[in-house]
Amino acid sequence: MTLKEYIRPIRDFIFEKVEKILIHLMGACQFRLSQTSTTFILIERKGRHGKESMAEINFVRSLRNYHQKFHAKNNLRVFYYNNAFWLKDSIIFIFMVIFGNIDRVIYTQRMSHHKFPSQNISRLMKNKKINQIYFWMDSNHSTLWDKMIIPNSNYCDYAILFDNPNKRFIPDNFKSKTFFAFTPYEIDNSIIDLNEKQGVFFSGMVNLESVYGKRRFEYLTFLIANNLKIIGWPKIDEQDYNSYIKKLSTSLISINFSWYHCDDTLNGRSSETLLCKTLLLQSKNRSLKKFLKDGKHYVSFQTKKDLLDKINYFLNNRDEAIEIAQNGFNRYSDIVNNTNFWNFVYSL
Repeated sequence: MTLKEYIRPIRDFIFEKVEKILIHLMGACQFRLSQTSTTFILIERKGRHGKESMAEINFVRSLRNYHQKFHAKNNLRVFYYNNAFWLKDSIIFIFMVIFGNIDRVIYTQRMSHHKFPSQNISRLMKNKKINQIYFWMDSNHSTLWDKMIIPNSNYCDYAILFDNPNKRFIPDNFKSKTFFAFTPYEIDNSIIDLNEKQGVFFSGMVNLESVYGKRRFEYLTFLIANNLKIIGWPKIDEQDYNSYIKKLSTSLISINFSWYHCDDTLNGRSSETLLCKTLLLQSKNRSLKKFLKDGKHYVSFQTKKDLLDKINYFLNNRDEAIEIAQNGFNRYSDIVNNTNFWNFVYSL
């Protein structure tokens, strides 16, 4: 055991006691900083590559647009916490929870049970009847599930049903607290010109230390070995969200892999591809089949050769690719309505 591994549980135990003391002392005070109700969004300050993920950026944009239209009289605050300095952020947020007028807190990413927000903070919010709404944009693990989500949260998103390491589905006693939906996205469709669409796009992490990363690498290198040029790979530029969307929206085809702990993750790139009216070539995914029809709204693939053959087919049959992409856009727009989605969340 390394020194860091030895110190961490001691540090966590000490700070858990410090948190409880702070909550008790602050709770004895009876004043409020504001009488206006506030919704908080909690986002980790550093996303992949030291930046927010694209899914997080679009998620916040979607909620802000809705909030300005329908709840402008109430406050909306984004709290960017830092997992490297979670002790400091815990103290700040305890202060906000106790002295602020918070009506709901929305989590937008996976969190480790011993970091921010701690179990103490989550229980504090539950005792203060603050709605805690979880949106999972990535994988979770059983410890987090058992210690954080089930005891304290109200709702979570669809992907959590399938994407967990042990493929353990939601317990029966928790299903009533869950709603299933794509996360809503808003993209400026004026930048999309169907006549300019060309090429094959991929954007995503290819981590060779993971099983799913190696599989992605094998597929992508197979395509390149067969003289296929992929926009965005092998060099993935550090890009802002608008640049990413522009590349995606001007491509005819976008490849998306859903492999992680199982083959059923719904991720943000599926939504973004559909909204950009780009043909979604998606690794076979039973979650996606619940919403979209394979061959009509998107096209699935199962092997490297299957993917290559379908790419070549659609590059040579451009009109058919655009027709399926348009069908996917129409279907996604029908089932994911930004206003209706957030109306439901705000009614909780």
